[in-house]
Amino acid sequence: PAGSTPLDFAYTIHTEVGHRCRGAKVNGSIVPLTYVLKTGDRVEILTVKQGQPSRDWINPHLAYTHSHRAKAKIQQWFRQQDYEQNAADGRLLLDRELVRLGVKDVSTEKLAQQLKFNKVDDMYASLGRGETRSSQIANVLQVALKPEQEDDAELKLRETVRRDDRSDVQVLGVGSLMTNMAKCCKPVPGDDIVGYITQGRGVSVHRSDCANVLRYHTTDDNRLVEVAWGKVDQEVYPVDIQILAYDRQGLLSDITALMSNERINVTAVNTISDPRTHQARMKLTIEISDLNRLSKLMTRLNELSNVHEARRVR
Repeated sequence: PAGSTPLDFAYTIHTEVGHRCRGAKVNGSIVPLTYVLKTGDRVEILTVKQGQPSRDWINPHLAYTHSHRAKAKIQQWFRQQDYEQNAADGRLLLDRELVRLGVKDVSTEKLAQQLKFNKVDDMYASLGRGETRSSQIANVLQVALKPEQEDDAELKLRETVRRDDRSDVQVLGVGSLMTNMAKCCKPVPGDDIVGYITQGRGVSVHRSDCANVLRYHTTDDNRLVEVAWGKVDQEVYPVDIQILAYDRQGLLSDITALMSNERINVTAVNTISDPRTHQARMKLTIEISDLNRLSKLMTRLNELSNVHEARRVR
């Protein structure tokens, strides 16, 4: 089109020629990339082996490009670069959030599906751009981590069928039994859980990544049963969290005030301070109803002055 430049011409030849363009000759003479081509001009594009476009090329005030094709190709290149960087940032953000919540073995495909993304990388890019927030992740984890809910029972043992590899005999699972929450890992609704049939105390419910469960898989695998969260009506569960912070005056007061404002009960506090480094390590046991509230609390704690890190203890 009228007003085209050597860059427009380069992108007309091939997208990669445009990206790698670093100069041009018109009728045998070096010209700037903003040179306006005329009918009959003989154009030679000067390229490098590895090159990339400049954002200046799509600045209308600098007049490097005129054609819609050239501008679209340049914008597409930068969108792809931004996408990849945002996706990388988002992956780090999700990993950090899962560590903060003490959650492991999450299906990112299922998580992306619950958040209405076609691809996992699209979810990562949205996190990286700040369009998807950590509170949304926590909400979806409530659904994504647990099996389909039963309609009756707070916590119900599903009947499972196991096949003994050495015979055709089916080993049926168990029905409803008394359940209790394991004190070693303190599961809360939204955590992936598994049951362990105890001697005389019903079924002990553990997080699936609990160290004891991993040991049971090798020593007492036949006593592990599948369990699922059912409907929970504002029950609270004990959760251990750890706070690393600069040991300043008023730190504990600020933390307890935050807990009070969030209406979260603290049942135990243990603080270790190092007078040489002025660092404090605090371990608190709190009562929490679900992962979403825990995520919000972790965010608020990390926003406090001089707090280096607040996370759930596994």
